[in-house]
Amino acid sequence: MLSFFFLTAFVAVLVAAVVVATVAVATLAAVTVWADAGGAEKAPTEAVSATPPRETRARRDRLTGVLDRISPTVFHLRLPG
Repeated sequence: MLSFFFLTAFVAVLVAAVVVATVAVATLAAVTVWADAGGAEKAPTEAVSATPPRETRARRDRLTGVLDRISPTVFHLRLPG
C-alpha cells in the first residue's frame, strides 16, 4: 500500500516535470520567433506608457509628498512599546 503511494507520487512529480519542461521549451520557442520577426525593434513605443513623462513625474511627486507627510504617523504606530 505504501509503495503504491510512493509510485503515485513519483509519477505525479514526473508528469509535473514534463509539463514544466514543455512550457519552458514552448516559451523559449515563442520568444525566439518573436525576436527573429523583429521583436523589440517593431514593438510600438506608445504601448509602453500612454501618460506623458511630465504628468507621470508630477503624479509621483504628489504621491511622495503624501507619503512623506503620513510616514511618521504610520511608522510611529508600528513601533513596539
